[in-house]
Order: sequence, then C-alpha cells, then structure tokens
Amino acid sequence: AKKGKVVASLFDGSWYRAKIIEKKGHKATVLYVDHGNIDTVSIASHLRPLDDGLGTDKIPAAAKEAVLALTEVRSTDDDDGLDAARMLQSIAWGKPLNVRTFCDVEGKLAV
Repeated sequence: AKKGKVVASLFDGSWYRAKIIEKKGHKATVLYVDHGNIDTVSIASHLRPLDDGLGTDKIPAAAKEAVLALTEVRSTDDDDGLDAARMLQSIAWGKPLNVRTFCDVEGKLAV
C-alpha cells in the first residue's frame, strides 16, 4: 500500500476505488476517487489491489478536486478559517451545485 496508489477500499460494506493519500503504521487515509470523501482505514482489512481494468487510467475518476477561484482561504486551524468552512458547508452540503471551471491550478479545478 503505497501513497498515491489507487486501490479497492471497503466503505460501509461495499468496495470502492480509492487513492492512498497518507499511510501511518497499519492505517491508511484514502480519497474515494468517485465520490470525493476521505476516510482512514485499516490496511489489512479494508484495502485490496484494484483490477488493472478498473484503474483511473482506464476509467477516469468521477469526483474532481476543486478550489474556489479568486478566493484566499484561511487554514481551518485559524478560528476565522474554521468558521468560514463551516458556513460554506452549511450553505452547500448535500445540495446540487452548478459550477463553471475557470482554469486548472496545480491539478485542481478552479471553479
């Protein structure tokens, strides 16, 4: 289980494609590439090799990482940054969003 590798990861009883973003001891933090959520899981019980035909080079990830264009974001370690993140979450979470892509910034879409 190497950082950056796309694997199958168990989540709520089903297997999903996930990219390993961090590994610490017997646990790995993964990004579910088709849904966008992040979870920390046991490497031994929750990660499996992914069939070559299911890799992101064959089937592109459905979820896309994005940043807000023309917006300076404070860290969530800062009280104001945490308040801003919570406000955005309360406004947008679970609601359909329409976005316009302006450009690509370091591999992330600026929307």
